Amino acid sequence: MTLTFDLPITLLAIDDDPQCLELISEALAGDGLQIFTAGTPEEGLELVSHRHPQIVLLDLMLPRLSGIEVLERIMRIDPGIDVVLMTAHYSTESAVEAIKKGACDYMNKPLAIQALRRKVGELAAAARKRHFAQQLDGDLLAASQFQQMVGRSPLMSEMFAVIRRVAPHFRDCPITGATGTGKELVARALHQLSPVSGMPFVVCNCSAVVETLFESELFGHVKGAFTGATGDKVGLFEYAHGGMLFLD
Repeated sequence: MTLTFDLPITLLAIDDDPQCLELISEALAGDGLQIFTAGTPEEGLELVSHRHPQIVLLDLMLPRLSGIEVLERIMRIDPGIDVVLMTAHYSTESAVEAIKKGACDYMNKPLAIQALRRKVGELAAAARKRHFAQQLDGDLLAASQFQQMVGRSPLMSEMFAVIRRVAPHFRDCPITGATGTGKELVARALHQLSPVSGMPFVVCNCSAVVETLFESELFGHVKGAFTGATGDKVGLFEYAHGGMLFLD
């Protein structure tokens, strides 16, 4: 995966004032942004659903739906979007309500171009850093995965190295560990990295086998060998022949 900080940021402006939308488009053009505009709340919500912009500039006073209602719907679609409310009618109460509903900031209209560029620049930089962090997390997770196991600690890395060394050469291998620590995962990894990985991998949960039937379970039996033996049964050793049998 290529890690980059030049991720194109998508910005959506929702306002029923065409002049305000034009101002935003012109003021932010050339800042590495992909800009969309919507003149109605319905159009804006549709763009949010399809484009998932990182930043939304949202007018508080809209026809049919208030800015707060649109904000709530945006948060339901994608709570990770940074929404900045715009209004010519600022009040402390509406600002507090907007922040509680999920807005990240509040701007007065008419918009000051320098303040707009500064705020959007900060949000775009933060969005790029989040994306970069997600890429790093993904790469770190991929580097920490080994044959269906995940681990980052020195002990896990050492165990992965031992499995790589042992798997190609040894057919008999004791695996020890407390219940739930992943002994079967280790056994599967040994099998998958062994020369017989294309052959069966068979698991026997020994604690679930009745003691009197243990020999039959492992080695099989023929019809009539004992009471209840109504047919031939292949034992686990024969079933796993050429592959691997994990006795748990």
